[in-house]
Amino acid sequence: MYKKIIIFLYIFSQLNDLLGFTLLGNIRLHQFLVIIYFPSLFSLFKKIKKIKWLLKYLTLEWKYLAFLFIIFGVFQPWEFLDQYRSFSQRAFGRGFISMVRILLEIFSMLFPLFLVKKWRIKLKDVVYLFGIAMIVTFVIGVFDLITGYPIKALIPNARIIPGRITALNGEPRVFGRIMLFCFIFLLFFKNQLKKNSFSFLIGVSIVGIILSTSASTYVVFMLVLAIQFLMQKKGYLVLAVSSSLVLLIFGAILFDTIKKSNIVPETTLRKIELVLGLESRDKRDEHYTFEEPAFFSRLEVFDRAAMNFLWQNPIYLITGVGPNLISIPSSSYLTELNKIVYGEVINSVPHTYLINILSRSGLFGLICVFLFFKQFNKLLRNQDLGLKKFFWSVFIVNLLIISSIYYFMLGVLIIYILKSKYANYSNPNFKLSKIHKRKLRKHLSA
Repeated sequence: MYKKIIIFLYIFSQLNDLLGFTLLGNIRLHQFLVIIYFPSLFSLFKKIKKIKWLLKYLTLEWKYLAFLFIIFGVFQPWEFLDQYRSFSQRAFGRGFISMVRILLEIFSMLFPLFLVKKWRIKLKDVVYLFGIAMIVTFVIGVFDLITGYPIKALIPNARIIPGRITALNGEPRVFGRIMLFCFIFLLFFKNQLKKNSFSFLIGVSIVGIILSTSASTYVVFMLVLAIQFLMQKKGYLVLAVSSSLVLLIFGAILFDTIKKSNIVPETTLRKIELVLGLESRDKRDEHYTFEEPAFFSRLEVFDRAAMNFLWQNPIYLITGVGPNLISIPSSSYLTELNKIVYGEVINSVPHTYLINILSRSGLFGLICVFLFFKQFNKLLRNQDLGLKKFFWSVFIVNLLIISSIYYFMLGVLIIYILKSKYANYSNPNFKLSKIHKRKLRKHLSA
């Protein structure tokens, strides 16, 4: 029983980014669990050669970040109005804590394998607990929204945003993104659940996406639906393209209808227009005081400041500035309007994974990420189409809206790649390919 409680807390923490405690810096509960079981996870990493091969580019980027930390966190630390920053937000403290966090996120990818291989937990139980964690998150969010946020108020220094649903997350968009990842997860593991349970859970995830009123979540949700149409079996490309066009047209009509109905807040609709490039930067920010490409003005505050720093200092596009240190030098690129809201300095990293990687480790980091994608995709070459659609959806969505649940979902895919004898392969969406079936029969008969 205690094992299922631990699994629930592990998943629930990834769905609620405020669930954690302070240990030098803020450590989330699922990261703490990875620390506890790190010896076992590291043992899997060392013993299973395919895992070591699969993760080699992520670990390579981590080693490069360690090198940058020595430069920009120790010998020539970044500084900008450090009197407004705590130890954990200054270059050395932030860099060290970020190195630990990034390593924990990489090894959290092995946690699902640890569950089925060491604890003998069936995959369908993990999916079941995932569904419960999502429902609890959703209920907390709705209850807080209706009653004035009494649950979220229990968390020290938690930011309350009146009229928005967040559950135990810092911002509404984080809640929306979590619901979107839940939608993807449930979509590809529907056969691990009873039909009624799946219908209920998938409905909850969609309602959660809508209630988040997050512009970025809405746009990426449409992208996910387009991916499902595009990644059809060979011979259906024309149908996939035409269906995607119909989807886009329908989305445009639906957007116009929603805009006129006043169901969605005007601020959210304006953000959607900004993301899609339908609104000019002048309308968004009248306090625009420095030169920047028009595209940057459509980004969120932290992404925008980071891109402006990199634009003005292109050498760091190549090298990066170190592990999550970008908020220090990019603070000087806040607009006057943003300074009114956030003050003279910012301490948050870019929320877009591509910009996050580019700012911390430059082009080298981007190359590592896409080589990791290539490695993972190579292992899925002869797998069922459902696995590929799941991987592509999760990877592409995470490029646009970063979330720690991304590593958990890749970890579930690793179980199938390794064909662990402890996994439950009752899901028809994840069949062994004919080639692998022949190899398996040959291996068993040997």
